[in-house]
Amino acid sequence: NFKSGQPLNFEVVMDVYPTIKLGDHLSISAQAEVVEAEEADIPAFLQEQQYRMSRTVEIPEPRPAQEGDMLIADMSAFAANEDGSRGPELENLRAIDVELYLSPFRIFADFVEAVIGIQVGETREFRIKFPEDYMTQELRGVDVIFNVVARSMKQRILPEMNDEFAQKISSAETLEDLKTLLRVNLKKQAETATKVNIEKALTDELVKLAEGELPETMIEEETEREFLLGLDELRKKGYDDKDLAEMEKPEEKEKFRRTARPGVIQTIMKELAIKEVAKRVKVSVTDEELDFEMKAVRSEYGKMKEFNEERVKQAVADQILRSKVLDVLREKCPVTMVPTGTLKAEDDDLEAVAEDETWLTESGLVYDDSGKPLVAS
Repeated sequence: NFKSGQPLNFEVVMDVYPTIKLGDHLSISAQAEVVEAEEADIPAFLQEQQYRMSRTVEIPEPRPAQEGDMLIADMSAFAANEDGSRGPELENLRAIDVELYLSPFRIFADFVEAVIGIQVGETREFRIKFPEDYMTQELRGVDVIFNVVARSMKQRILPEMNDEFAQKISSAETLEDLKTLLRVNLKKQAETATKVNIEKALTDELVKLAEGELPETMIEEETEREFLLGLDELRKKGYDDKDLAEMEKPEEKEKFRRTARPGVIQTIMKELAIKEVAKRVKVSVTDEELDFEMKAVRSEYGKMKEFNEERVKQAVADQILRSKVLDVLREKCPVTMVPTGTLKAEDDDLEAVAEDETWLTESGLVYDDSGKPLVAS
């Protein structure tokens, strides 16, 4: 109890920056997958661009749905019981007047196949299993019973894939030139992905040598950061505000926190381990290096209202330091390269949802405000 004129004793409890114990970083070895450029990605990309440039027209006479059509439908979904009957409804998959582009490049192939042939006014119920690599983690490998009611249907008219098409979507003069540029970009992306695999393999082994406790506020802040990054990636992929609002509901955020927690803790421990190695090998970030990188960041993001100079500066400094430490680890620690698919991929959080298509925007293909890709020379 406080009394005027009397001494006041108070206690302050706060988190402190954690310290960790780290074993011998030079003792680690790792396996990493080599990523090869896939020629099949080129037609997939070109067909995606055809879709972007296509237009929809009314179908003159009623007919069954065909691949490439735009189906407007009401949809509900249920978890499938072992006996094939309906289980609990999956409310996140319920939709009214949803536009379904019947193409395996837009919707996974089993769903498209099940809907092909439906007529306007028809109700079709079918059971399918979501792919193991489906973008939504909770639906991977899940058996689902869909109920689809076809309300209307339109036909998509795709532009012809020729030199004119190539000129409209890129800086290439001919379709063959565009394909050549895409091959170059794919090769660069494969090399970058292989480097990322090596770095992940090394940090995965390094973090096994780390011991320490993390303050809960640090975990909460990193979880929130990853959640917001994940929403931003989904927004870039075209998810509408309604879908994103569903994901931001308290119960969905709490679900994400529980699911993401182990990965978040490992992410923080990796960064602490990286900083510990940096001290040991005496690497640091110079002012010149930081200023150079910050100029590029300010040029691209500086006008955004969310831009926080100090936070971004710290993140950039951490990234430069991380790159230097990984250069040391790659030089000193043995890494065995194995073919793609040899190692079992770990489950991803919301932040990684869009990574399956990053080569479209990070390999020299940069989209302008209208969605037109500018192919790098």
